[in-house]
Amino acid sequence: MSTIETAKTPSRPGWDSLPNKQTVARTIESLKSRGISAELVGTPQEALRLIAGKIREGAEVMTGASASLDQIGFTELLKSGRHHWKNLKEEVMSEKDPVRQRELRVKATGAEYFIGSVHAVAETGEVVVASASGSQIPAYAFNARNVIWVVGTQKIVQALKKL
Repeated sequence: MSTIETAKTPSRPGWDSLPNKQTVARTIESLKSRGISAELVGTPQEALRLIAGKIREGAEVMTGASASLDQIGFTELLKSGRHHWKNLKEEVMSEKDPVRQRELRVKATGAEYFIGSVHAVAETGEVVVASASGSQIPAYAFNARNVIWVVGTQKIVQALKKL
């Protein structure tokens, strides 16, 4: 799994202070100790370039609903077709038969690349994931071959008990 941290200032009320560099570095090390590689970038454009560069040509790509992906432009890039990947999200969403759409959703959890986000990252390396449909959970936990999360540093908390 990869986590890409961005340093973008959040627009949500009450989330107006970002952690210092030491906290971010400590969190990245804690994620690494749990088998999650993390990379810090400074801008949404850098995050988009980094993610796009990690996905091999011809790969199946699925996304979870994510404001973070919208903010860095990944959702628009995927929808635009200006890439060389197989967009499973488009395939799922364009299917009108509910039975077939469910089958496609299940298949998509095993995508070669599943791109999304998490809702919080503790300095100790734990992550919190919530999902309206539950579709990200199997992909994040064990199905997808590569999981990439885009996570703003404003989502770092000292410990999960602080949530």
